[in-house]
Amino acid sequence: MYNYWTFVLDDIRSSLSQINFATWFSNIQFVGIEKTEHDNSQKAVIKVPSAFSKNYIQKKFYSELKSSIQKYYPQVSEIDLEIDENLTPTEATPSSQNELIVEEKPEKDTGVVEGFELKFDIANSLSVKRIEDKNRTFHSLNSKYTFDNFVICGSNQLAAVAGQTVAAHPGTEYNPLFIHGGVGLGKTHLMQAIGHRILENNPNFKIKYISAESMMNEYVMALQTRKTHEFRNFYRALDVLLIDDIQFLSGKEALQAEIFHTFNELHQQNKQVIFTSDKQPRDIPGIEARLTSRFSWGMIVDISQPDLEGRIAILEYKARRRGVNLNREIIEYIASNVSTNVRDLEGILNKLLIQTNALSNDQSIDLATVKLCITSQHFQAPSLSESISVKGYYISPARVVEAVSNFFDLNKVDVLGNSRTKEIMTARHIAMWIMKNQIDMSYPSIGNFFNGKDHTTVMHGVKKIDKMKESVQFSNQIHAIIQSLRN
Repeated sequence: MYNYWTFVLDDIRSSLSQINFATWFSNIQFVGIEKTEHDNSQKAVIKVPSAFSKNYIQKKFYSELKSSIQKYYPQVSEIDLEIDENLTPTEATPSSQNELIVEEKPEKDTGVVEGFELKFDIANSLSVKRIEDKNRTFHSLNSKYTFDNFVICGSNQLAAVAGQTVAAHPGTEYNPLFIHGGVGLGKTHLMQAIGHRILENNPNFKIKYISAESMMNEYVMALQTRKTHEFRNFYRALDVLLIDDIQFLSGKEALQAEIFHTFNELHQQNKQVIFTSDKQPRDIPGIEARLTSRFSWGMIVDISQPDLEGRIAILEYKARRRGVNLNREIIEYIASNVSTNVRDLEGILNKLLIQTNALSNDQSIDLATVKLCITSQHFQAPSLSESISVKGYYISPARVVEAVSNFFDLNKVDVLGNSRTKEIMTARHIAMWIMKNQIDMSYPSIGNFFNGKDHTTVMHGVKKIDKMKESVQFSNQIHAIIQSLRN
């Protein structure tokens, strides 16, 4: 079986802060996939260094870890965390050529990036140091997201050209660069590709990639620990600042003010700033006008859903990277029937490779398998882990609420509202669960859809459904709702 563990780690890394990833995931070890004792299902076996690590991961990150594993190992129904005290942070196997080391923080920590050795960290008494050749830098960039791996087609051509221009002339061309588009279309990939290219051309640059949600968490901790000056010093000392999913700032007035002043400081010094969002600046609710105007100072580009030719090019490239030959008929069939986004295309390809174990050129995937993959819940239907929108039909969050409301014979306004009635709350949480697991919306985006609910409220609701779906009857209800959406 092909080892997808590095892909699992990359997914987890992208959803956590750098300090959380380094503390809890850089020193765990993937053993493999084994059969469970009680039935024919399979489990992922992972070694952790201590009982404390095991308990903390199970309590805080189990759902995220399971979801990431099932994306690449859909046959897995549970995770077995085994304690191996021989594992230490310094023995962690990195998922890229960069080595992550967790070390104790020096006695004096100004929070300023000095010699690239210190990362601003107020959440723990730890400092994460990334060693890359002879230069030390904190960029948090995913090694998969480079221009070499970014397939340029009609839907993203303007954005790609703008990104390459910024990478060649950071701070002088298109500053800021604002990239917007839907889920899974490549915004984060392009943003990080720019960061990688800038770092290649300018090894001494201080570059920071961060999601708006993680930045918010850092800022809240800075307020609680009275270290806002360190927060400001760190971000205003950067050469390149990349902030992902800026729509999360909606209604966060204090953090908006910090970003506004940080942007002004960086822009004045010709330091590059890049933002991504699921909407154009003017369409993001709850953003101050002065910050929206800053977003428009440089260049605004969009990435739209790829057309048929673009989807074919993407599939051909990703299959070639995996060393698999797909004939033209199969590629065109997939491209014609999965037209939502790049992530869905890659998800279908991953599942095909896992299903057929087609890992070399002498193995082939037939059209019947492809059709079965796309038109049915062929891969692990009982686990409810499928997240592919099929036949070119985008499942919108509004459709999810409508389907859930119809199934339970409830008013859509009540499901979207704040009613604490048990029946309505359960329906609301099911809708949130489907949005997260079926159409891959982020927790903040789901919260915004439900009248600005906090992302932690959404996470709580999703976790409740994860527990409740262990009931066969409840699981069947969710399957019926999902099936109504797919049909």
